[in-house]
Amino acid sequence: MMKNKKLNATQIWKQFEDIVVPRLRLNIVDRAVYSHLLRHSRLEGKVRLQFSIPWLARAARLTSNPVRHSVRRLVEHGALRLVERSKVGHPPIGLCRSNFGSARCSCCRDGSN
Repeated sequence: MMKNKKLNATQIWKQFEDIVVPRLRLNIVDRAVYSHLLRHSRLEGKVRLQFSIPWLARAARLTSNPVRHSVRRLVEHGALRLVERSKVGHPPIGLCRSNFGSARCSCCRDGSN
């Protein structure tokens, strides 16, 4: 669980733009998807977020296929950790902690989050 300490949204956003985007070479769709998930999870103080691809596509103003592929790429890069997936299409995911120092965060490599 995430501790009840105040998050510095400015610092998190700077780390995202300055470290995560260049290291993972995120394209514009990946950036939009990750930004939206970041805003609705970490910046809200949540460790995990349950969402559907259609919800995320509507929110990011994209169609479902690019969003689905982006989520898969972000999981492959280690930026997201897929906890579970169902036929209904609501995969709870965990965004990597603000440990943006490595391309694949340790929380995703070792399965803890």
